[in-house]
Amino acid sequence: FMKIISCFILMVCVLQSTLADTKPVSISANEVFTQPTLGISLPLPEGWMLISKHEKPLVIQENDSPSTAEQDLHKASRKLIQQLLILQRFPRGTSHTDNTTIVVNAIPTGKAITDRTAAEHQQSVIQKMKESKKGFTLLSEPQKISLGKREFSTMDNRLVIRDKAFFQRHYDRFEGEYILNIQIIAGSKKDADAAELLMKKLRFDAEP
Repeated sequence: FMKIISCFILMVCVLQSTLADTKPVSISANEVFTQPTLGISLPLPEGWMLISKHEKPLVIQENDSPSTAEQDLHKASRKLIQQLLILQRFPRGTSHTDNTTIVVNAIPTGKAITDRTAAEHQQSVIQKMKESKKGFTLLSEPQKISLGKREFSTMDNRLVIRDKAFFQRHYDRFEGEYILNIQIIAGSKKDADAAELLMKKLRFDAEP
C-alpha cells in the first residue's frame, strides 16, 4: 500500500506544485511555518512565494489506515497525502521548469509500517517508480542526512512529466504515525542544493 502512496507523492506533487497555477503570495520577512502535530517549524524565505500552507493539527481518522482492498489503493493514496506547505521561487507559470519548489507532506501510516526505516521506505519508492516506467531516473541511492538535528533519509532523482524534466530531492522521516516527506523540485541540482540550505533551518519542538 505504501508503495502506491509513495508513487503518487513522487508524481502528483510535481504536477500540483511545480506546475501549479494557484495565485502565489509574496513572503515577507520573519514569517515562520509551524505544524503542531509534527512539532516542526521552518522560517520562510523572504522573496519566495507561498502557494499554500496547512498549520492546523492533523488527525488520523480510523479510515485513514492502510486498506487491504486492492481496488481502494488508487483512491486512498490520493486521499491520504496531506500537503502541509508549498513554496516557490520564481513562479513563472505552467510552461517553465526553472522554478524551484519546496513541498512538505504528511502521510498517515497508522501502525502499518512502524517496523520500517525511512531508507527502506525510499527503496520501495525507487522500486515502484522503476516498475512504472514513467520517466524516472534514480540519481543517488538513499543516504542519511540531518535536518533540524533529526535523521532523515534523502535521495535524488530525475523525473520527466509532459516532456518536461525535473530534478527532485526527497527527505523522508517517520515521525509518530506519519511519514514526514519533504521535496525540493528544481530545474537543476545546483538549484536544489541552494534550496537545501533553507531546509537546514527546519526545527522540531524538542530542540532549544
